[in-house]
Amino acid sequence: GQVFVDVGASLGYLAAVAASLVGVTGQVHCFEPVPQYFQNIVRLAELNPDYVISAHEKALGEEPGTFMMNVDTDIYCGSTLAAAAPSQSSIQVSVTTLDDYVQSTGLARMDLLHIEVEGFEMPVLKGAQRYFERHRPPIICAIYPAYYPVQGYSLADLKAYMEIGRASCRERV
Repeated sequence: GQVFVDVGASLGYLAAVAASLVGVTGQVHCFEPVPQYFQNIVRLAELNPDYVISAHEKALGEEPGTFMMNVDTDIYCGSTLAAAAPSQSSIQVSVTTLDDYVQSTGLARMDLLHIEVEGFEMPVLKGAQRYFERHRPPIICAIYPAYYPVQGYSLADLKAYMEIGRASCRERV
């Protein structure tokens, strides 16, 4: 009965595990902008019609729009919106914010937020600012700080951002 949000869902492995854990009364919301990876999420949802698995062929970021994403076809699932990442090719992807998604869908809660976006963590987190002002779900976030400087961030910025949110949540308790 819980809600799992998977940002950078890739091939859908964690989405499949999450669906089995939240059950048919829960929800799994997946965001994957790379078309060949996204199709795996769609297939997962089709093969499990009793489960609520929402697949979205979008990236999440700080602002909505259309951006170029670096895609490395030689490695397994290598893609990022982080400008510093080397790649063989780029594709144009649609980007929304987690705040806009929550507002447009009426998503009441997230019980676990997973982020795996190869260096684009700060924009994803900042795009959830309004949600984080009211709720602070547990977050599992892979970080790639080597890409941060080109975007104007540092690992210290990520730490400070997460501590501010944690402090504001404590104030409301």
